[in-house]
Amino acid sequence: MPTLFIQYNTREGSADDVIKAIEEAFKAVNEARPDSIQWTYWYGPRENEFGALLWLADGVENPLVNVKEARLLQAAVAQAVDGDPPSPRPVRMIGSYGLN
Repeated sequence: MPTLFIQYNTREGSADDVIKAIEEAFKAVNEARPDSIQWTYWYGPRENEFGALLWLADGVENPLVNVKEARLLQAAVAQAVDGDPPSPRPVRMIGSYGLN
């Protein structure tokens, strides 16, 4: 199961816009209920710092590209950060508990 990680900091005053976009994206994903992913997003520990993990089932395309609100989240992040928008990076899970 490929795992992608993203972490970034937003400019001062733009975190609320990103949080709203995250909430809208998760609402849409919870309605669509794709079974080929697990996805988590967080804010902190520092102010304006965000991170996310996305687990994809083996051999499937990322279904988030077909969710309008997930694309809007990408756009909100691109507007909120200085410089180039962050890109997800592959990571290797070494251990977990309670995560499938």
